[in-house]
Amino acid sequence: MPGAAGSTPVIVGDRIFVTSVSGSDLLLICVSTDGKELWQKTIATGNTDVRGDEGSSASPSASTDGKHVWTVMANGMFGCYSLEGDEVYRFNLQDRYGPFNIAFGMTSTPVLDNGRLYFQFIHGEGIRIHRSDGRLSRRRDRRRDLAATSNHWSREENEHSYASPMLYRDSEREFLITHGGDYVMAHSLKDGSEIWRCCLNPQGASPSDPSLRRLAAGNAGNDRRPVCQGKVLICVRTSKAMSPDNKSALHWKRDAGTPDVPSPLYHDGLVYLCRENGNLVCVDAKTGEEFYEERTTRDRHRASPLYADGRCISPLVMA
Repeated sequence: MPGAAGSTPVIVGDRIFVTSVSGSDLLLICVSTDGKELWQKTIATGNTDVRGDEGSSASPSASTDGKHVWTVMANGMFGCYSLEGDEVYRFNLQDRYGPFNIAFGMTSTPVLDNGRLYFQFIHGEGIRIHRSDGRLSRRRDRRRDLAATSNHWSREENEHSYASPMLYRDSEREFLITHGGDYVMAHSLKDGSEIWRCCLNPQGASPSDPSLRRLAAGNAGNDRRPVCQGKVLICVRTSKAMSPDNKSALHWKRDAGTPDVPSPLYHDGLVYLCRENGNLVCVDAKTGEEFYEERTTRDRHRASPLYADGRCISPLVMA
């Protein structure tokens, strides 16, 4: 690797796509599954390191449909490429959708589904969801008003979310789940309208913590129970009508021992949590009961774990 990055590798066929930095250049790199670099593209320049070497402007992961690969950098530069590295189109999200106002750059990875990319922009003075196919885009503003607490305090939620949206689909329903501020929210894929929301604020009726930013994305299995992570890990019932004070929406929660950056991995009824120190935690997706916590390596873990060939893999994307 030419430099560090916090993105999760994506794989199609015998090709692996990962983002990285080289000096000030922000790169998309294609590597074969036998470890040979096939090509790399400079998507943008002007890397900004975050908290020393904890993050960079190449943190968002790439997306692919098996024919093209899309990548976005924290400064908003977004591009579509063929699997051979030929540029299809490229533009800056800030030019199209407005300037970012977020401390460490826009590191959310867009969700690709049926020829459309869904972008989550939750940042200062702008909470939006965009749907785009490279030409046509639609926008849906995210409702920010918070339900009155028992003390009727006026609260402000943290507008900085670095988490990626999540697509949920079962035999009956489909929606996009966004994750930021005080809430996890579900939106219609047709028009972006809100379907439900569930409160993530662990302080309950007290005002929100202004530092309560979200990093890890959510994940879901096939039993209608998405898991979403903030300072706590929660499992929600999608079959319930959700609101901030609807406790029936919360299936279970885990208050401690959750990662700050890596997203949870859901597979075969189990949820895997890779903590920054390399400890891998496995819990029951139905109950939240912890089965085990085991040590892997003491390298810092920032990329999210993957499942492949019967193994839980925790990538270390380092120079």
